[in-house]
Amino acid sequence: MSDSVYVFTFKQLVRALCRDAGVTSGEWTAIPQRNADAIAAGPTTERTYPGIFVSVIGYALVQATLDTPEHLVFDASELGKPQ
Repeated sequence: MSDSVYVFTFKQLVRALCRDAGVTSGEWTAIPQRNADAIAAGPTTERTYPGIFVSVIGYALVQATLDTPEHLVFDASELGKPQ
């Protein structure tokens, strides 16, 4: 893979959000902030159909609950441990 492309797991994303927010305790996850727009799209103007375009505009850092799948949870206390 190119040196100009970085791929992260979801847990790594949550770790980075916790680090940047200064969160050092608790279990956290992230939820996407979305924007949805109605569109009309089709191959020609005579064959246009209604649709929806959904984009992710950001992520919110939220405390995980007991129902949150483990692979989506980051324990912020790990930020204080040496790597």
